[in-house]
Amino acid sequence: MFANMINELREKLNTADRGGYQCPRTISVRIPAWQRSLHNTYNTSMLNSLHHVVLEPFEQRNSIGTIQLISPVFSIVDDHLSISSTIKSWLADGLHRDKILLDVAMYGVSQQLIAASGNHSGNVIHVQPTQIFNQKQVYLPIHFVSHANYAKNEPRQYGNWKL
Repeated sequence: MFANMINELREKLNTADRGGYQCPRTISVRIPAWQRSLHNTYNTSMLNSLHHVVLEPFEQRNSIGTIQLISPVFSIVDDHLSISSTIKSWLADGLHRDKILLDVAMYGVSQQLIAASGNHSGNVIHVQPTQIFNQKQVYLPIHFVSHANYAKNEPRQYGNWKL
């Protein structure tokens, strides 16, 4: 059904009046990082016919009131969910490497862990961010922030930055 919708969309876009513009129209899909196995849900041949498949590396809602940050770039153990493990799985499922785009956020989010001791990738956090930073605010002297500070689960002040 999804493949049929994409084919119909492609047909409509290719026959639609472009209003004098020469640029081709493109079709891409976003798939979340937690969707590691493409062949269970998608037709890989259809995905390879698209211009891009965008890896959405952000959070996943677990239940009412909680989400889980699930997309570190690499995991300590190979079987843990990460951007790297998802890409490896997609390639093994037959998705062409040149189709994959990684969505990188142009904002930052400060979030509070539900359990102060759970300061590892994949730990549960409150749904509502404590603060959203714009692109100019994202730059942060990371070397001042240690894992011990994250475990305290309390706001921290670094110069003008309140985390």
